[in-house]
Amino acid sequence: RFPRLHFWRTHDGQEIDLVEAEGEDLRAFEIKWQKPRQYAAPPKWAAAYPHTPVALITRETLLEHLKGKEEKRKRGQPPLIDC
Repeated sequence: RFPRLHFWRTHDGQEIDLVEAEGEDLRAFEIKWQKPRQYAAPPKWAAAYPHTPVALITRETLLEHLKGKEEKRKRGQPPLIDC
């Protein structure tokens, strides 16, 4: 069984690149080519989903993320890596 994939965007342009929904669980990801100096979840996301952090994925962390996701899947754990 695979999670449902979505993106999240407000009318004023705040966005999350990828949201995985699996049952009641949400996992959110911001995807950037280069690691930004600073990153914070959009304020409206943080207000609406205070217990769902946003993981930052960059070209440097992509393989680590995918490997961690596969290992957690094998162990039956939710595949979330906080970057």
